[in-house]
Amino acid sequence: GRFHRMVSNTLHNMGNIHAELKQWSEASSCYRQSLAILKRKEEQERSTWLQSKRNETGDISPESLDPHAFVSSMNEDIAFTLQCLGSSLAEVGEFDVSIACFQESIERMKKDDDNVNPDTPSPFVGEVLSQMASIYLNQASGISQKLNWQSHVLLFSGVEGRKSEDPRF
Repeated sequence: GRFHRMVSNTLHNMGNIHAELKQWSEASSCYRQSLAILKRKEEQERSTWLQSKRNETGDISPESLDPHAFVSSMNEDIAFTLQCLGSSLAEVGEFDVSIACFQESIERMKKDDDNVNPDTPSPFVGEVLSQMASIYLNQASGISQKLNWQSHVLLFSGVEGRKSEDPRF
């Protein structure tokens, strides 16, 4: 069906092709569709997992309510898709949504890393942090240029009017 994991993989691969061709909007669309399928599958897994945690009376055990107790088999795929989506959104100037994608991606990979080795973060997390830093740097550079331009306009727009008042001009 259209919500099968193979469809998600195909959409992700199509997103990669669009990204390679620098067709960022199309890539973002494919990644979003892939992500929607993966998250739907994750919810199905979570529901099945919670059902398995019910005791004889039908109540869910308290330890099952711990948000870190459940780690989906989709987690890594979702994290990679979020990274790709974040990258393509940054290319079309959707910086806030891009950063949100990167942050969720990191949180998901940290959850996986905690299950493997909590003292050694993965290179993936470092790569995503680097991508986030690049976005913040580009935003800061743009703000700096605007402020610099505004200060020049303010400083030098009154020069003609001050020439007659101040003999130094």
